[in-house]
Amino acid sequence: MERYRNSDDRRAIFFFDIDDYKFFEKHLSLAGDKSRALQRQYRLQHGLIASGLQREKHISPLIFNDEVDNALPLQGLLKPDRELRRLLEDIDRSKIKLWLFTNSYVTHALRVVTLLGIRDLFEGITYCDYAAQSLICKPNTAMFTKAMVEAGANIDTPCFFIDHAALRQSVIPALIASIAGVARTLQESHHVSQVGTANAFGDDQLNVDVHAENIIRTAMANCPAIVAASSEEDPVEAQTEHGKTPTSSSEKYTIAFDPLDGSSIIAPNWTVGTIIGIWEGETALGRDPASKQIAAILGVYGPRVSAIVAIRIPRGNSAIFEVGIAPDLPLTVFTVRPEVKLLPPPHKTRYFAPANLRAAADDERYMSLVTHYIKEKYTLRYSGGLVPDVVHMLVKGHGVYVSPVVGGKGAKLRRLYELCPVALIIECAGGRAVDPVDGRDILSRPVENEDERGGLLCGNGEDVAFAIQSLIG
Repeated sequence: MERYRNSDDRRAIFFFDIDDYKFFEKHLSLAGDKSRALQRQYRLQHGLIASGLQREKHISPLIFNDEVDNALPLQGLLKPDRELRRLLEDIDRSKIKLWLFTNSYVTHALRVVTLLGIRDLFEGITYCDYAAQSLICKPNTAMFTKAMVEAGANIDTPCFFIDHAALRQSVIPALIASIAGVARTLQESHHVSQVGTANAFGDDQLNVDVHAENIIRTAMANCPAIVAASSEEDPVEAQTEHGKTPTSSSEKYTIAFDPLDGSSIIAPNWTVGTIIGIWEGETALGRDPASKQIAAILGVYGPRVSAIVAIRIPRGNSAIFEVGIAPDLPLTVFTVRPEVKLLPPPHKTRYFAPANLRAAADDERYMSLVTHYIKEKYTLRYSGGLVPDVVHMLVKGHGVYVSPVVGGKGAKLRRLYELCPVALIIECAGGRAVDPVDGRDILSRPVENEDERGGLLCGNGEDVAFAIQSLIG
């Protein structure tokens, strides 16, 4: 494994991270919650536990490496991973160089990739030098510069490091756990009723709306990376209160959510859902939705509890998958589909979901579009709930959802809490989501205020294109 590459090598570089206790109990006389809290504090403040121990407790990182990383019984935990090796072997190494980049010490890092049976596939490694007098580690900018230099990257060429560890390890898991909490509450709420209050938009609130709101807010309070939030029930974007939880996270996210979408159909026990948009930064307002809303979740409460999760990091690949949720404690989450996709034609069965169907009586173009679906023998699948209708097309691989704005009547769907998250989900699945008034992509313009509303036309690309032509011309 070389340390540096030839300067004439112009291949792109793909950096791979290697993700690290009794140590705190032995050397600091800390146990339980205090030990875990100190580990979290050092990671937040210094980027690496070993760096925090060196600066705060004057303990050599090499001691930490010997008694923690090197002491781990990895031989019994890690085995050659054939699937991972095949994945790496499929990368065209005539165009891309594989390089390890880790905060671990070199001995631990090489031990891990050796046991996984993939060490020979990497051409070099950049690691945190625990023997140095002053540690340089991620997220320090100097560490990224070091990796680029050692890997032979052109310093004048932009290099993008995509991590978002808090998003993957804290934010999304906490929000999925909150969906399980909402599911448990719905199972116990046999009497759905108004609580006598209205939200800031003037919508009457149900008891289940309030419960769902509180559950999700509690989950966010335990995530230091979530710094701001707003919802349909409390539509004022404000800082998230974290109580005693440390808030010094290098990642900052804003959450915009509809805690319980489909309130009008919950009394008859129909499927309803939760809609969540995750925005990078300290606000969701006035930002570019296409690049700043980096993840979205649709929670589904039906005969089963599930969630569709989409993640799209700028300049990175998108991912969309479905998880099943067994809400009873202890919580169990498992993968149902590792990839969710809308399928290309031809389709054995084609589906349509016409929202606001009464509007067809006043709009000839909408009536003509609905008539087209009937004549072409599309199958009607419309429940009156945005989440189940969208999820239906994602499960079947085909569908078109139409919620037009006609006759000068105000739109009902709010861009921040419903349209933008759904649009990200649909786009990650390979479809389109546009405004039926002008045909522009939902994510093409910023949301300026929490009550901004619009229509929705989304689904398979060819069906969306036809609907645009029918409604707009």
